[in-house]
Amino acid sequence: MLRILTQLCLGISAIGVALLATLISWAVFMRWALGDTPHWAEELPQFVLIWMAMLSAVWCSHHNSHLTAGLRDLWLHNLAARRVMQRLVDLLLVLAMVMLTKAGWDLSMLTLAQKTPALQWPVGLLYLSVPVSCASIALVHLGALLSNRRKPHE
Repeated sequence: MLRILTQLCLGISAIGVALLATLISWAVFMRWALGDTPHWAEELPQFVLIWMAMLSAVWCSHHNSHLTAGLRDLWLHNLAARRVMQRLVDLLLVLAMVMLTKAGWDLSMLTLAQKTPALQWPVGLLYLSVPVSCASIALVHLGALLSNRRKPHE
């Protein structure tokens, strides 16, 4: 289940990268070749970039690729201690992500009535990326806590 969630987030992020490249290329072409910048040229790529980055964090969390930066292994050589430390990190991340999910949801609902200047989309859609990604990251780390399969990054 978690693998499907992380693969879905990665797939959406990959589509976001392609969309972002297309949007920016089109905006640059329109600006330089035709002398007319599209009205969405700033807002739409920002939406795509933020959603893409937030969903990519789910995949990174699942693969334990961005949390330790290799520093833990420099000062913690015992494998059993690494596993205990990883479990502690997973627990703290679940708690932090649950709090961020709640705060992100509240912010998203608070700003749902506000509109973006160019696209006239609800601002809350942008902030909705926070609870969606944080809830997904919390699920990933909760799954890691409940299983013994996850090993510390070595």
